[in-house]
Amino acid sequence: MGIDAFDTYATGPDGSLVHVDVRVPEGTKTEAVTRIIREFAGASDPEIETQKRRGKSRDKMFLSDLVVNEARMRGFCIVPLQPPRRAAA
Repeated sequence: MGIDAFDTYATGPDGSLVHVDVRVPEGTKTEAVTRIIREFAGASDPEIETQKRRGKSRDKMFLSDLVVNEARMRGFCIVPLQPPRRAAA
C-alpha cells in the first residue's frame, strides 16, 4: 500500500498553530486531507494550509508499520511535527 504525506498547518480552537503530517493512502485528494485536518484541529473554521510532500517515500517513519496500519484502518494517520504553539498576534 502506497502512502502519501501532506505537510499541514492549521489553527486550533484557541488560535494555536498546529503542524502535522497527514499520511493517507496514495492518491487521496487534497480536499479529503483538508476535511481530515479540519476535524482534527477542532476549530469551527480553522485556517488550513497543506501541501503534498514529494520524495519522502524512503523516510523510515513515512513507511513504518504503525503509520501504514493506521492509514489502512482509519484512512489516515496524523503525525505531529511539533507541539501546538500560539499564533503571533
